[in-house]
Amino acid sequence: TRVVFWGICLPEGCSPGDSREVVQIASAKEKNEPSHIEVINSRVVPGGYALWNDSTFILLIVFSFFILLLICIGTLVDFSEYKNPGNTAALTMGDRYCNRFTRNSQIPSVSRRSALRSTFFPRIKKGVVTFTIPHNVFSFFILLLICIGTLVDFSEYKNPGNTAALTMGDRYCNRFTRNSQIPSVSRRSALRSTLKEVMLCFSLARNATKIMNGSEEESREQDASTQGSGLKDRERFSCLHGIRFFSLAWIIGGHTCYISILFADNKHFRGVTERDFLYQTIANSPYAVDSFFFISGLLLAYNYFKSTSPRDVPTITPSTPTPPHPSKSVGKCVIRFCGLLIYRILRLTPPYLFIIGVLEVANKQYRSDSVFDPSNDDDITCARYWWRNILYINTLFPAKEMCMLWSWYLSDDTQFYIIGLTLLTIASSHFNFAAFFTVTLLLSSWISTGFMALEYGYTPRISEPLALFDELYDKPWTRVGPFIIGLAAGWMLYVKNCKINMNKGTTLIGWMISMTIFFILIYELHGRTIGPIASAFYAVFSHSAWGFGILWLVVVCATGKGGWINNFLSWKPLAPFSRISYCAYLVHPIVIRASVSQIDSPLHASRDSFIFLYCGHLIISYLLAFAVSVTLEAPIISLLKIFFRRIDNLR
Repeated sequence: TRVVFWGICLPEGCSPGDSREVVQIASAKEKNEPSHIEVINSRVVPGGYALWNDSTFILLIVFSFFILLLICIGTLVDFSEYKNPGNTAALTMGDRYCNRFTRNSQIPSVSRRSALRSTFFPRIKKGVVTFTIPHNVFSFFILLLICIGTLVDFSEYKNPGNTAALTMGDRYCNRFTRNSQIPSVSRRSALRSTLKEVMLCFSLARNATKIMNGSEEESREQDASTQGSGLKDRERFSCLHGIRFFSLAWIIGGHTCYISILFADNKHFRGVTERDFLYQTIANSPYAVDSFFFISGLLLAYNYFKSTSPRDVPTITPSTPTPPHPSKSVGKCVIRFCGLLIYRILRLTPPYLFIIGVLEVANKQYRSDSVFDPSNDDDITCARYWWRNILYINTLFPAKEMCMLWSWYLSDDTQFYIIGLTLLTIASSHFNFAAFFTVTLLLSSWISTGFMALEYGYTPRISEPLALFDELYDKPWTRVGPFIIGLAAGWMLYVKNCKINMNKGTTLIGWMISMTIFFILIYELHGRTIGPIASAFYAVFSHSAWGFGILWLVVVCATGKGGWINNFLSWKPLAPFSRISYCAYLVHPIVIRASVSQIDSPLHASRDSFIFLYCGHLIISYLLAFAVSVTLEAPIISLLKIFFRRIDNLR
């Protein structure tokens, strides 16, 4: 039995039933002979789906216009708020951009800046704006402008001694004071400063600068070297930029082949390429996800221990399992645990939820207008089960109910983050117990994976890279190995202060073992079929083995012994791509689906066509990722930093 898709041009008045009858007649060999073809389904293309009748699409449009408005306000405030006129080094990117168009590169005068600010804010207060959009969206923006204008009105006070010049907001505040005095200048300045700081979080110029050059906080951390170390943090872990970029590029390449071949007229081409030795490189791209798991554990452990005060350093070593300082109380540990977890959830969820909405709308459009049937049901599952995604528990349910199938990584990584944070919190005061529990967790993962591989008869095949997806592939208890190895690596590098003495012989042996691990995992199964016991061992140790290979790569680079490999992975142009890797991971399958779902006829698969498709998918994915990151991810991060900084100040 073979499923065949037929496209038939019929008059507009024909119904799906008429198309079925035409196919049945055309498939009959002779007159009055029954057809050997069964029509499973028929539909009209394009269908009746309308974007403006979809509430999800309307919500996305309203949210996008809201973010766009905040970006415009923040960017204008950024261009109008300059630093010290005599300090050109403190200029923002927007300032430098303005100075390019002046011959003497001088900063505009205070009066000019005041004029720009006074021109901008009164327009907000007046609420003067014109949009050609539906009335409900227009009303929303009018209300939004009123709210912003009122906030500005409350923050922008006139001369404190001139009560006649008070705005309505001032008089409103004075009604609730007995002596009708204006609030202190410091209080007004703080409110005005906070409002400006919040608006600047949405500045397009600042956010683009953070992505291209790194944030100010990151630069300060990178420029601060630890005691006795010849390397700065920037130089220690800069190799992670290259690992992130090439790992995601590897994932995009694998997804390009897996998804595009579904829309090809010569699907047998995949069987031909699977016999090619070099194709194993693409087919084994799922190992790139283990690189991200390792990096997640590494940075979590290293940053957690680094953020502790120097006097707490002895509490994370095996020699002193009990804390010498009573300040390390359970209450503070719980508060810190909750703070880190809330920060992570609030940082990841807004762009994640936005992309889920885009995916749902896009899949509805494909189902209605594409000549191909969608390869998934994201338009149905996302509408029903989106809440599982934002709770990061979607891997605990069947794949057929999963919205955004590739989001399994985010679910597992967040669950690993909670586990790792718990272990690190325990390790701060009871190191031996935390170490024992960590080793037990890793052994339990290996044992459970082995039993499930034997139970379900798992056999690794290049033709089925996602075999037993529900049972083995996406479950956290089978993928936690690289994350735990990353935790151990982060603790080790912190305790050793990124200084490990290795002679040339040890370094050479380490490189040989690491490269052998990579080669075996990627190319060893070419043209081979292994038995059930060997398959179980492969399922148990393959992902952890990849983590050990990445462990060596990061350790030698972090300790300054990586040589030209460290220089290559630490190449500065790779850093911006690394910073937007999260958004690129979210959007790239949508880009791949869009490119193959909008064509009118099947692809003809070939090596050259896949190379061109891959290059296009890679470039467009990163361009869209930059747009999402600079407009949504970066502002959220800045807002969270402001919020948590204020919380720390209150404490």
